[in-house]
Amino acid sequence: MSTSIREAEFGDVVSILDLVKQCIEGMRGIGIEQWDELYPDRQTLMADIAARTAFVAIHAERAVGVIVINEIQEHEYASVLWQHSGRTAVIHRLAVAPPWEGHGIGRALMRFAERRASALGYDSIRLDAYCGNPRALRFYARSGYSRVGQVRFRKGHFDCFEKLLRAG
Repeated sequence: MSTSIREAEFGDVVSILDLVKQCIEGMRGIGIEQWDELYPDRQTLMADIAARTAFVAIHAERAVGVIVINEIQEHEYASVLWQHSGRTAVIHRLAVAPPWEGHGIGRALMRFAERRASALGYDSIRLDAYCGNPRALRFYARSGYSRVGQVRFRKGHFDCFEKLLRAG
């Protein structure tokens, strides 16, 4: 069961969309209405790939996980009392195909993003997670992220998390 993580390519978009669809179905199956046909969509994912900010966990030539890391902070983030200043990376759209949950793919993608952000000179990482997704909230807390506030998006309230990568 060997997986690798690499920058996403345009040829990956079909398998990324498939894994996003699986995630949407899986979340809906347990009452989580976090993602839908509007988000994340093909256009968003293609823009991530074009910007070279999307990375995939690959197994048997298919994406089984995806993560985006960039500097884009939603305007709602301005209301959050972040703990760290300096260069900040932001994680978006972390997803693991349901059959691969519990195999360390999410942890590996997060570690990859943290190492990459650190190597690129970022001081901290920020992200948000849907308040109606307790597994995601626990995952980020266990991964060393501190809850620092909350914002509201189209789908409801999202907790904001932050992790210091280096003393600034």
